[in-house]
Amino acid sequence: MKWGLGNIAFMVGIFGSIIVGLLSAFEVFTAGAIVIWILVAAGLVIGFMNVKDKESVAVMVASLVLGGFSAVMAFLPVFGDFVNAVFAPLFYVIGPMAAVVAIKTIIAKAN
Repeated sequence: MKWGLGNIAFMVGIFGSIIVGLLSAFEVFTAGAIVIWILVAAGLVIGFMNVKDKESVAVMVASLVLGGFSAVMAFLPVFGDFVNAVFAPLFYVIGPMAAVVAIKTIIAKAN
C-alpha cells in the first residue's frame, strides 16, 4: 500500500477518533477544540482524496447506518453514555467525509 496523504489522514482520522473516544468513555481524556479540528480536517482530506466515484454511495450509506446505530444505542440505559462517548469523535471524521462525498457526487451527477 502506498502511503500518501489520503492514507495517512485515514489512519489518523479513524484510529485517532477511536482512541479519543475510548479515552473519553473511560473519562481519562476530554477532546479539546484542537483535537476536534484535527479529526474534522482528517475527514475532509479523506473525503477529497480517498473516496472514489464508485465508492461514494457505499460511503454515504455506511455513514447513515453508523449515525442511526449510534442514535438507537444512545437510548440504552447501560451502554448509551459509553456508545455516545466512543462514537462522537468518530462522527467528527465521518461527517465531513460524507459531506464532501455527497457534494462531489452531486457535482458529478450534474455534469
